[in-house]
Amino acid sequence: MNGRQVISRADMAARGVPRTNGRWLGYRYRARTGHPEKAGRIGQEGLMVRYEWTAWHANVSARKVGR
Repeated sequence: MNGRQVISRADMAARGVPRTNGRWLGYRYRARTGHPEKAGRIGQEGLMVRYEWTAWHANVSARKVGR
């Protein structure tokens, strides 16, 4: 999308994020969680810039392990 690689919920699920959680995981509360903005849509599917979402998810996962 606009020359950037994007990730969909299906891609997130392939990385171990359940589809039901991938939809709301941080995005709904992005002002508080730092979740990246959507890069765009294809139909109803919201897409994220792959490297932004991957970095954000790795950070969230690392914080959960550290609890």
